Amino acid sequence: MKKRMFMLFPIFILLSVSARAQDGFPKAEVFGGHSALSSDSGRGRVESFGFQASVAGNFHKNVGIVGDFGGQYRNSAHIYEYLLGPRFSVRRSKGTAFVHALFGGVTAGGGNGSDSAFAMGFGGGIDVNVNNHAAVRGIQFDWTPIHGAGAWDMKSIRLGLGIVIK
Repeated sequence: MKKRMFMLFPIFILLSVSARAQDGFPKAEVFGGHSALSSDSGRGRVESFGFQASVAGNFHKNVGIVGDFGGQYRNSAHIYEYLLGPRFSVRRSKGTAFVHALFGGVTAGGGNGSDSAFAMGFGGGIDVNVNNHAAVRGIQFDWTPIHGAGAWDMKSIRLGLGIVIK
């Protein structure tokens, strides 16, 4: 039950936040939705599913900073990403395309504890406007290199989709 409530928390945030600037671009955007992580286990690809949430502050119509948090689960294992970095956007009346470079960490674990490592997220996505205060994130794609235990894992990708409140 706690896990289900934790996964629904971003939706409650989305429903309660709305900010739009007078000059035509949103000063803040809050995203929440579904996430899928595909990584190489050494014996083939492994997919995990969960949630993704982010908060972006825009100080120019094309430039902002974003904090991104995701959690994916498979059997009794979990992985959490917490990333921060710049986002560059191209805004049109029907939607927004963006790219970002995110830096932070991951925590992965299961029944025997957890480990943390340095992580990055390079990617972007497309938001399709529903109205001036909401959009649907049709896709967000991130290549997520992870450095832990003295080695790089360069084969992880993360996909996200959901709702954006502006």
